[in-house]
Amino acid sequence: MRERARDGSFIAGGAYKKVPAQDGMDIVLTIDANIQRAAEDAMAEAVEKSGANYGSAVVVDPATGEILAACSNPTYDVSDMSTVRVEDMNLRVVTDAYEPGSVFKALVCGMAIDLGLVTPDTKFDVPATVKVGSDYVQDVDERDFGLTMDVREIMRRSSNTGMVLIGEKIGADEFSKYLKKYGLGTKSGIDFPGETTGIIRDRSEYDGSSLGSMSFGQGIAIAPIELLRAMTGIANKGVMVTPHLLKSKKGEEVDWSKGEKRAISAEAAEQVVSMMQSVVEDGTGSAAKIDGYAIAGKTGTAERAGGDGGYQENNNMASFLGFTSPKNPKAMVYVTLDGTAYTSSMAILPFRTIMQATIDSLGIKPGA
Repeated sequence: MRERARDGSFIAGGAYKKVPAQDGMDIVLTIDANIQRAAEDAMAEAVEKSGANYGSAVVVDPATGEILAACSNPTYDVSDMSTVRVEDMNLRVVTDAYEPGSVFKALVCGMAIDLGLVTPDTKFDVPATVKVGSDYVQDVDERDFGLTMDVREIMRRSSNTGMVLIGEKIGADEFSKYLKKYGLGTKSGIDFPGETTGIIRDRSEYDGSSLGSMSFGQGIAIAPIELLRAMTGIANKGVMVTPHLLKSKKGEEVDWSKGEKRAISAEAAEQVVSMMQSVVEDGTGSAAKIDGYAIAGKTGTAERAGGDGGYQENNNMASFLGFTSPKNPKAMVYVTLDGTAYTSSMAILPFRTIMQATIDSLGIKPGA
């Protein structure tokens, strides 16, 4: 410590006192440097190729909640802070809220199965279009005829019209209850600042389109980290864990188990996982296959809302969430591309790159 003048400058020959430095607290983070680098590189390339406004990726161990990598792009250069934009300093998987799109269908199927209303084999007569509020919803194939589909096929094809029927079977009251069971609309508990809780309507605020639109992942806005936490409950036999970055401090392991919460039964979760495997084996997520590894996943394409209350063309939130070793999950990867004309297929490309890097870094064995 040195004596200063009024203008803040040091006074020559002024009072001086040496204060010894004190050791700080040793902390260990969960981040894996190899996976983090792969995620940052993959998302930089994906944002450039897709023309997205932003891209994000997060990798988590769904059994423990340990975050192995998390990044957003565009980002900033720490060596040149003069060019930094405030928005590029955000970790968007925590700070931003989006309509999740079709990834959300896995959670909705979990609700219906947990309630005993359906199984993966339950059949529905799925029309070409279905009315939701004052609008008509159709599937991406734009067919003009109905199809008989079981729930597994609805997931495999990512049928919006089929999901509306499942949502109607659940009903608004139970749907609202399960949103709370999944922890949606509340903070995930992640140890990172700035988390948003998104926009989740109370049951009393539902209108004629709420249940139908939420059934296929629109009409609801949540932070990706909230969706990720809910999906750990699918991968982890129904029990959600708290995503976190801090592993230990002062040499002692931090206990995150108090954040564990059961969302659905183990049986219901296992059936959803089986359907998510079908999505990757021969469904909308087939491009996510990695030779020798079982992958369970779900595609997502949500149209972005415009200022006039409608949805904008060629302005999507494209995403893919998947995990490997479904019987004993080791790693879950969630990729989002916001503000792109592309669909979820563009998000699968960085997913495969990041998942392969995760498999390599963790030493996950084929067939595990």
